Amino acid sequence: MIVKDRVNGRVSILVPCYNHELFVSDCMDSIIDQSYTDIELLICDDCSQDNSLDIIKRYENKLRERLSGLVILSNSKNLGITKTLNKLLEQASGEFIKVIASDDMLHPKYIEHVLSEFLKMPDVDVITTNGYMINEDMTFSKLCSDIRDLSQRSDIIKDNEVYYKNAPDYSDNDETLFSKLYEGNFVFALGTTIRASVFDRFGLYDEKIIIEDWEYALRMAHEGCKFKYLDEKLCFYRINQNSISSVKYNDGLENRRIMIFEAELAIIEKYGIFLPKKKYIKKKISQLLLAEEFAKKNRLNKMYSIVLGNADYGLGEIIQYGLLDYIIWQIKKIIRLYLK
Repeated sequence: MIVKDRVNGRVSILVPCYNHELFVSDCMDSIIDQSYTDIELLICDDCSQDNSLDIIKRYENKLRERLSGLVILSNSKNLGITKTLNKLLEQASGEFIKVIASDDMLHPKYIEHVLSEFLKMPDVDVITTNGYMINEDMTFSKLCSDIRDLSQRSDIIKDNEVYYKNAPDYSDNDETLFSKLYEGNFVFALGTTIRASVFDRFGLYDEKIIIEDWEYALRMAHEGCKFKYLDEKLCFYRINQNSISSVKYNDGLENRRIMIFEAELAIIEKYGIFLPKKKYIKKKISQLLLAEEFAKKNRLNKMYSIVLGNADYGLGEIIQYGLLDYIIWQIKKIIRLYLK
């Protein structure tokens, strides 16, 4: 648990950075340009192999002039996002916690609008907004002149670049929301701000699981935290062309995908005990089938072997919980994908 004195009204923005020399200045500019003033920025470079840290340090004076607090850290070795975020969380003093990757950006009114909602709803623990998906070429300076009229800029924003096409439904009771999140994470991490008291009560991110946003969303839902969706497009999520889903796989990327797969299984195991066994088995089988399909499609032999090694569900359980039809449906879906 984290227990410390919090500064009322202050927002702690946490920025983990790794090899984002092309984008980190845009992230910094978007924080400096916030209309809300009581902001503490905590940024940690996770042993980048490029000039990210030098760029961050060049912003130090400007950040100190503009913000209520600034903490710049650097890891001597690469710790990964979850451990880096926990390192930042332990030093955060704000009443609210906002995490943003160092290649993403916030609308100038993001903090102002989100805090206005928190003030109106003191029982709400988590607020998520909508946002836009942008490409690698987009910079904060390009957005600035037209940032309040983005819907009219078809060259910057297209309909299919809106994160939420349909508003997520957080109106369910705690049990139903938790069950829906178990099926898959639909909480937009970049659009999300959390009361620091949530971390004080329920602890830091689980460092054994690299998909920290899904795990923590499940933890909050399971503990009865109240979620609220603010239907405004207030952030910019960068689609990186060098991401794991968009490049030809090498050994490093395959190992990264294996880590994600194992983290997905760990989350399914960790929270499956709170749900009916049929739902747990169904989710695990679904994840295994999808991972097997992915490994085959991308010719990831090492991952394929690991997926098969985790397929420990038995025919007896499948029959007992009436999942044969479900598995046949999944197999047919995979066949249709291969025949496209």
